[in-house]
Amino acid sequence: MKKTRALLQAFTLVAIAACASLAAAAGISCPATIQTEQKASAPAPWTVGYGALPVALAQVTIFEGPPSEQASLVYDNEKKLPKEMVLTWNLGPSTHGYWLQCAYSSTTAMISRRLPDGVKICEVRLARHNTFVNGQAVVNRAECGPAN
Repeated sequence: MKKTRALLQAFTLVAIAACASLAAAAGISCPATIQTEQKASAPAPWTVGYGALPVALAQVTIFEGPPSEQASLVYDNEKKLPKEMVLTWNLGPSTHGYWLQCAYSSTTAMISRRLPDGVKICEVRLARHNTFVNGQAVVNRAECGPAN
């Protein structure tokens, strides 16, 4: 009975490690859009209305440690292509771990998650000739994964 339990525990740990490795290998991307709900109130005689602007990925930040600690990292490399600017973060060993935070246009909502330990690089591709109304570059893609 003890051998069966120990074997089951070992198998479970191996399965968890394999899933974490697969997640790192597959890459972690910011979703292109998220669903949001807004609620506003206005003083009389004003009424509230809502625009139809899309909620699209607008900003990406890489943190060492949780975003609440505000330890955002500066990218290590910038590469200008004809239609995109590619920003790259190389993630070395960290006792705090790394976090990916994705912010969106037309909302103050942001989502974030801790990156698995196997993630070694993050790449953000910004449109060079396409901006939001506020002049901020459009994020074409943001992905983190193992080193190439």
